[in-house]
Amino acid sequence: MTDEILQHCHERVSLGDTESDIHRLLNYLSGLNEGELKYVRYHSECRKPIVNKNKIERLRKRSRNDSPVCAPRGPGRPSSAVGSVRPKRSKTIPKEQVCLFSNCDFCPKNDSEPLHRVLTDSMGKTLLQIKQKTPDDHVRISVADLEEPGDASALEKHYHRTCLRSAQRISTRTDHSNVPLIRSVCDAQLVLAIQNTLSDEDVTLSMAEVNDAYLSILKRDRVDVNESENYRKYLKRLISERLPEVKFVTSLRRNEPDRLVLSTAVTMAMDYSPQ
Repeated sequence: MTDEILQHCHERVSLGDTESDIHRLLNYLSGLNEGELKYVRYHSECRKPIVNKNKIERLRKRSRNDSPVCAPRGPGRPSSAVGSVRPKRSKTIPKEQVCLFSNCDFCPKNDSEPLHRVLTDSMGKTLLQIKQKTPDDHVRISVADLEEPGDASALEKHYHRTCLRSAQRISTRTDHSNVPLIRSVCDAQLVLAIQNTLSDEDVTLSMAEVNDAYLSILKRDRVDVNESENYRKYLKRLISERLPEVKFVTSLRRNEPDRLVLSTAVTMAMDYSPQ
């Protein structure tokens, strides 16, 4: 990243950038060797104006406009052809502010909502997560030019808050038509995990542990879960059907969850319960 800053400083100075800070930074970085450059640290907010692509593009345009189109003439006022018109200097037109998700169906595409500019790397990371996870082609195209967390702010991207929320929902949405299939896969994963754990007769599991493991599997496969929901009744029925060799042992302690053991180890589990 330091090499990138040095490269942009070189280009800006070569294009005629007169900012004294850029010249001082270029002189400083140019005096460091390759090993010292690796240890240079900087604020993300300080980097953004230096590598701003729009700034460099404006310098390039100005450099092209200032370049002579013919050999320099001698002293005296140059002659002009009859009827020639001197071109007027065009005014700088501010960059059009449009929503980042303007090509998506959920964008209002009007002034009914205020636009917000991306100013932080945190928001840039959010947009990169949307790019990585979204199944929607329109959303993916909207953020296709973002590669680093700082790109969105450097490119002066804007967004509607409702559009951002819609893009986030789409990126985490599960296809509900596949939920039964996904749930059956989660069930199979849990059964296999229980089977592997109880292969050692000295090991027991509590239903609380099984319930937590099931929630973890559902979340990992991005199935909507209710944290407060108790799946133990469903899991007991599932385990009884898939693993008939597993027995449930009720503890003598009140409010303590049942334990799962192999039928050959029921006696050991009973001994485990307090008298």
